[in-house]
Amino acid sequence: MNELVTIHEKEIDGTTEKTVNARELWDKLEIETRFNDWITRRIELYGFIEGEDFYSNLSKSTGGRREKEYLLTLDTAKELAMVENNEAGKAVRKYFIAVEKEYWKKVREDKIQLESKIEAMLPKVMEYEWFFGSSYGVTLEEAARMLYPLGGVKFLIDNLKTIRLNDGERTTGLIKENGLPSEKALFNGYFTLRYKPNKKGLKPEVRITPKGIRYIHKRETEQVHTWAMLYDENKDK
Repeated sequence: MNELVTIHEKEIDGTTEKTVNARELWDKLEIETRFNDWITRRIELYGFIEGEDFYSNLSKSTGGRREKEYLLTLDTAKELAMVENNEAGKAVRKYFIAVEKEYWKKVREDKIQLESKIEAMLPKVMEYEWFFGSSYGVTLEEAARMLYPLGGVKFLIDNLKTIRLNDGERTTGLIKENGLPSEKALFNGYFTLRYKPNKKGLKPEVRITPKGIRYIHKRETEQVHTWAMLYDENKDK
């Protein structure tokens, strides 16, 4: 669409509103009356309200007298184009209507795209809501996919062995060498441990609770910050 009149976007109370410079509109409408007289009369005649139908400010100083400039809402500009009742006014009004149609078409398209994205994300959101609202937790394989998508279960277990817990006079890892949670980690509610029967007897099933996921994430974030501080302290030495 060829631009007939420049459409500006103005931030008003946190929302973006489309506006038109009144002086440019006056020029496009081919009006012979002086601009200041024309805009003043039109505001009075049609009862336009500043802050709702238009906005005004003084132009930047270029060494001479500063002129008052007006920004009209699109509805106000459309009404002014209509009441001029000439060919230029008809053309400008049709242009504003076309701009509005294009705008609302894009809004509808964006809404459809957003709804599609939300619909696609909903199963994953529900899955996470269920997890963090439960106390049962996820398996080590599921936790590895959440915390270390590229590392796998072995990477997760190796990391859990390095995260230390205060256990009275000594420290223990979250996970022991045999792959089972330490007593302190179980006591703190970071893991659940159940035994399920199989052909060889009882097989331990380790799950990380939501509390455990949060704790691991917190400790790893602290570790990254520590590494960053050490790097900053030693990089110039």
